[in-house]
Amino acid sequence: MAQQGYLVRVPPDMWSVNHTPAAATQATISKAAAATLRHYCTGIAAVISAVAAQAGIQVNLRDGASGAGTILWSQTIALPVGGIAIIQISGLNIPGTLGNAMTLETSAAPASTNFASVSMTGYDEP
Repeated sequence: MAQQGYLVRVPPDMWSVNHTPAAATQATISKAAAATLRHYCTGIAAVISAVAAQAGIQVNLRDGASGAGTILWSQTIALPVGGIAIIQISGLNIPGTLGNAMTLETSAAPASTNFASVSMTGYDEP
C-alpha cells in the first residue's frame, strides 16, 4: 500500500527582542532592517505598571522604524493608580515589508513614576 506524503514546514530560526527601561521612559525595541529579509512577528508582550494614574498610552507594532513605520497592530491602555496591564499574544504571523525594520513600542513615555516594557518574537524569510 502506498503512503500519502505530507509537506511539513519547519519553522525558521526564531528571534526575540525586548526593552525594559527605567520609569517614565518610552519602551521601544526594533528588529533591524535587512535588505533581503522580511520580518514576521509571531508574539507580542507588553506591560504597563502604574504607580500614578496612567492616561491612555498605545502599544504599537510598526512596519519600520520607531515612530515612523506603518502601524500593523495597536492596543490602547489606561490605568488607575496601582494598576497593571499585561498583554501577551502568541500564535501571530504578522508580516512586515521586505527590507524594513519591525518595531514594538509604546506611543510615549508613561507617567513620571510608571513603567513600561515591550518584547516581541518572530522570524525572517527572504
